[in-house]
Amino acid sequence: MAYSPPSASTPETSRSLGLDQVARLQEASLSIAASLDSGEVLRRVVAAARTLLAVDAAVLFQRESSRSDFPALASDGLGNEGTVLLSPARPAEIAVGRAITQQQVVGVEDVATARPSDADRRRADGFAERAGFCSVLAAPLTTANVRLGALALYARERRAWSHEDATLLSVFATHAAVALQNARLYERLHQRASDLQALFELSHLFNAFVEREPLLSAVIARLTDWMGAKYGAVMLVERGEEGEAELKIRAHANFNEAYVARANTPGGVSLDPRHPTGNGPASVAVRESRPCAVGDVFLDDRFAPFRLYAHQAGYHALVAVPLCGQGRVAGCIVLYFAQRRDFGQAELQRMGAVADGVALALDRIQLSERLVQEAVERHADAQTDRLKAEFVSTVSHELRTPLTIIKGYTDLVVSEQAGPLSETQRKFLVGVQRNTARLTDLVSDLLDISRLEAEGSVTGEEEVDVARIVADACGEYERVAGERNVGITCLACPGPPMPTVRGDSARILQVVANLLSNAVKYSPGGETVTLDCVDRDGEIVVTVADQGPGIPPEAQGRLFQRFYRVDNSTTRQVGGTGLGLAIAKAIVEQHGGRIWVQSEPGQGSVFGFALPHQQPQQREQEE
Repeated sequence: MAYSPPSASTPETSRSLGLDQVARLQEASLSIAASLDSGEVLRRVVAAARTLLAVDAAVLFQRESSRSDFPALASDGLGNEGTVLLSPARPAEIAVGRAITQQQVVGVEDVATARPSDADRRRADGFAERAGFCSVLAAPLTTANVRLGALALYARERRAWSHEDATLLSVFATHAAVALQNARLYERLHQRASDLQALFELSHLFNAFVEREPLLSAVIARLTDWMGAKYGAVMLVERGEEGEAELKIRAHANFNEAYVARANTPGGVSLDPRHPTGNGPASVAVRESRPCAVGDVFLDDRFAPFRLYAHQAGYHALVAVPLCGQGRVAGCIVLYFAQRRDFGQAELQRMGAVADGVALALDRIQLSERLVQEAVERHADAQTDRLKAEFVSTVSHELRTPLTIIKGYTDLVVSEQAGPLSETQRKFLVGVQRNTARLTDLVSDLLDISRLEAEGSVTGEEEVDVARIVADACGEYERVAGERNVGITCLACPGPPMPTVRGDSARILQVVANLLSNAVKYSPGGETVTLDCVDRDGEIVVTVADQGPGIPPEAQGRLFQRFYRVDNSTTRQVGGTGLGLAIAKAIVEQHGGRIWVQSEPGQGSVFGFALPHQQPQQREQEE
């Protein structure tokens, strides 16, 4: 029999139940809402349901999208014998199956006579008959249109379920579904907080060591503990005696040294797919530059040759994630689990983030070691300048690792994927977002100027139409300037064709964009920024004039130095990294040009640069 009792939120509910029933319902609901541990909530639900309707047993069945049946999550009143008999409910079963699929309360007075044929009776509720129960009453567990499963009550004596019984169970099942969802939400939030804490600790480890082995040992120990793995290992690509690529364990957690020594013997873990050990998960992950997850090595025929190792070490599941850095795969991180495991995409992404951090840290350590070695071997002034540039690059890489993690998780929280935010929380997190972006810009500028100084000369030369670049820059900045109520006038377009310069068009555009961006930022509303591009005395000369506050004469000589900014109220309001003009100067000088500024306080500023151009006969001779 199917029932359609009123929902928990309607006035009819209280009118259809007696005062004693309402009191018992309230007591049962308070009991299950008192905990946020999902296991404890499950135990309380079945115990309270059994007491609420005075039945012999209660079972909570779960609905899973990946399964066609409904496994039991918790039970009360079955004892050991009943637990052994308990099996997943199937959609064909009258009580549980219909309660879940049809979203209604279903009662069966006698499971032995519920269907006319023996086969149908077995389908009706096989568990009830095996466990010696006669009557069944099941209600769906649903909240916010999410079907969680069903709560089923069992009686050994025949029981004619009343409409009040169905109403009582339906309302309690609604309360149970909410309590269970709240507990699961709390656990997910707690897990995310734990993940953030672990990632924060790992990001600290990435920058806490200057030697490879201590770094890898600390990271794999923390990662193994965080992921609940039995073993963990960091394997790096090395060359064997005959030049063949192999993987060697260079840090591990919980492996015995004999196993590590055997794995590190020549040919122990090969990267050659023709080699007997060259097709394991670690080799596949490194060779294909992607994670390789094995839910159960004893069921995955791809890795059948490695079952002996798994049996000896006592693991079932494993996952290998490559360490990708500087255009190469340096090795992989491998975690081994005692039980079979379904690796979700989110879990693989978390491990991928850790692997990226380890790869960057290894690159940093390798770069630092190389810098130290070069410092020992060379003491020339030119070498010292290059070491300074590489040091800045190293520091920038060190900053990029935690910044990437902070930015990713801040964006995740601000987008409310981890739960709703109050206005105060959002205000604080938006501030974190804004300052993270500023730090990211600073790191990018540091890396940019380091690369420019390391290159020394222009790379990827081409014939560049500077006038066209100036015109394009004006068009791109019109919207930004308009938002600040600043006009842009381009005297270079339209205009007569000009000679081209030999250089890098992207870098020259970067110079124009830097000067134009500064002019717009420092111009008061209602004023105009003027750009011009002319051919003068064998040079292409570009000027950017603004109506800003101007620059004192004593500050003009330092404008193109790194991090220098004029100290006044306007610059403090505008902000910036202090590297834009230094980058522009480095680019112009790379192209054999010059850059300057003309300014008086209160009269605005004119920034200009000149690049030598090619005469037509020069181009013909080169061609």
